[in-house]
Amino acid sequence: MLLTLPALWPLGRPGYWRSDDGLIHLFRLAALRGAVEAGVWYPRLFPEFAFEYGFAVFHYYGPLTYYVGLLLTGAGMGIVSAMKGAFGLSLVASALAMWWLAREVWEDEIAGLVGALVYTYLPYHLADVYRRGALAESWAFVWWPVIMWGVWREHWGATVLGLAALVLTHNLSALLFAPVLVVWWGVVVWTRRPAGTSLWPHAAASARRLTAAVGLAALLSAFYWLPVLLETKWVLLAGDVGGRGFLRHLYPWSELISRSLVYRYVPDQQVAAEHPLSWVHLALLLALLPAWWRWRRRGRWPSGPLLVLLAGLLFLLADMSRPVWELIAVPFGMVQYPWRWLGPIVLLTALLSGLVVPAGGRRARAGLVAGLLVVVGGSSLPRLATGTLAVEPGRYPEVMWAEDFRLQQIGATWTAEYLPRWVREERWAVPRPVNRPDAGPVLPAERARLVSATPWRYELEVELRAAAPLRLHQFYLPAWQVWVDGRPVPTWPSTSLGLVTATVPPGRHRVTFAWRTTRPVAAGMALTAAGVALGLAAAVWWARTGGRGRRERLLLVGVASALATALVVGAFPAGRGRFTPASVAVGDLAWLVGWQQAPAEPRSGQALSITLYWLSRRPTRQNYKVFVHLTGPDGGRPLAQSDGDPGGGYTPTSRWVAGELVPDRHRLEVPDTLPAGEYLLWAGLYDFATGERLPVEGREDGRILLGRVVIRPSE
Repeated sequence: MLLTLPALWPLGRPGYWRSDDGLIHLFRLAALRGAVEAGVWYPRLFPEFAFEYGFAVFHYYGPLTYYVGLLLTGAGMGIVSAMKGAFGLSLVASALAMWWLAREVWEDEIAGLVGALVYTYLPYHLADVYRRGALAESWAFVWWPVIMWGVWREHWGATVLGLAALVLTHNLSALLFAPVLVVWWGVVVWTRRPAGTSLWPHAAASARRLTAAVGLAALLSAFYWLPVLLETKWVLLAGDVGGRGFLRHLYPWSELISRSLVYRYVPDQQVAAEHPLSWVHLALLLALLPAWWRWRRRGRWPSGPLLVLLAGLLFLLADMSRPVWELIAVPFGMVQYPWRWLGPIVLLTALLSGLVVPAGGRRARAGLVAGLLVVVGGSSLPRLATGTLAVEPGRYPEVMWAEDFRLQQIGATWTAEYLPRWVREERWAVPRPVNRPDAGPVLPAERARLVSATPWRYELEVELRAAAPLRLHQFYLPAWQVWVDGRPVPTWPSTSLGLVTATVPPGRHRVTFAWRTTRPVAAGMALTAAGVALGLAAAVWWARTGGRGRRERLLLVGVASALATALVVGAFPAGRGRFTPASVAVGDLAWLVGWQQAPAEPRSGQALSITLYWLSRRPTRQNYKVFVHLTGPDGGRPLAQSDGDPGGGYTPTSRWVAGELVPDRHRLEVPDTLPAGEYLLWAGLYDFATGERLPVEGREDGRILLGRVVIRPSE
């Protein structure tokens, strides 16, 4: 653990470090935290992503690592500190896992330390954390050695949990690890068979146990991977299956080796390859062959197959491997970048580095560890720093939308892989105004009122003169279901944005939009429940047949898990906001059908989050502004206000279509000089060019009285 401290130093700097995907993971953690506070512990959909059109991130992306960050926020950390802690824990845990594996394989404490050191400081591992900001892949480095140790010791509990955790962390890393696991199993069968035992019966028995472990791990993680397997066709992610994008990232060997002794990370690597091999890594690789030959002559365990596999993975980085890549494009084309093989390459290099540990005195061999730390760390660390970002997690999700708008991206991703395939609008154009005629379909509504609202479920009361489509401000996915008076009705994607849509008949109705459990999700959850039952039965049997010590350990784990669960649940109280139904017509443009406030009773100096819910009555080419004002009890001049385009500026009214239910977030900064007491909250729409407000039924000043807000004294 002490050896990892130099690798952790960038995390100790103030602020958030600059990386490729670090902000993306920060936004996902903020979304998860918000969902848990709303009472949704596994949100497959992040409704506020993609400018509040929604991305089903956890429906397709492994969720496990974000719960590490969630635990840290439950312990009192802020979002930024928790995300830095999640990355830091991955470095420490991966070093411990490799130390545990290598010391057992080599039966040598110093070899374990060397393996852990090499595993931590080879540049690709550090680049994964600091340059790429790849949270899931950084945790894959933890589970790989855990699984290998479980196979080595025939500890099938560790194997099962490690495999399930790997799938729930990063399915592509599980795919990359598959050939390593197969070769490793073969090495273990050959090496660990009892003396006097025939190879083939022993191999067959071991294969049955490993197959059972893989099967149980598949059951435990089925709630995640089964929907991915069956429902990827809904989104652009399906295009990665069998894709050929990896061909653009194959280079000659001259471009795969760093030209600097002090490693230069992308984008300053000085060669074409994004993540070239460092000279220290190359030196270790060259030292393995003669070291293996010495071990082989001593009759030690057969590491030759691992060296062959390592050479094969290195071969896949070079352009000469194109014919092989064409053969394995399905399924390995899904990894997108050949340099992702560097993860297993670092894994094998670290384990096999035990070959170069000489026999001799403890002091001399400990000196080897110190020397390696200086050499490997001295090569990898000096150019690791990437600068810092100014992040305002308290202004989430607006900061996420602003970043997407700046980069012309959508949903806090680079490839829009979770964008539903029926969205026809260019992603860069989604948050921008459109030029459309004022004439168009009009919602034939006599009245409308939102009864309840959460980001995953809306209940709307409407009275229609004629049948009309109602739309949710969410990208359509088949998991969205609509009920009219309790009866399900067909849904489909409408408009160029593919909005969730259903036709409502004339008359007075209650319409419910809800994210539901699909059949693949239900099947996956059932398989996981079966896996949990099998796992518990196996654990009880293992404890009962293993004596008192095993029973006590099992009981201790159960009690600790129950206490941890109780603490986590208690750290995230649900229902911190307050929803108020409304039914106010604003000109002929829209109905204000409800509003939500959080926190329920803010303090002076605290930001107040206000979400207005508009039901559009007709399209318009005009981009009206929204105002939210806080006034005294007399309704006079604003004491705090928020003016701007709806949806944080990314859902202009020219994008509204008839029958669309639009959530509209506003952030109201309550002055710290404002005395505690009761205040009035107002809202409305106006033309920015003229300052004229749209008329509001029942008032002449164009203001909608939302209600009263109680301001408490500042702490």
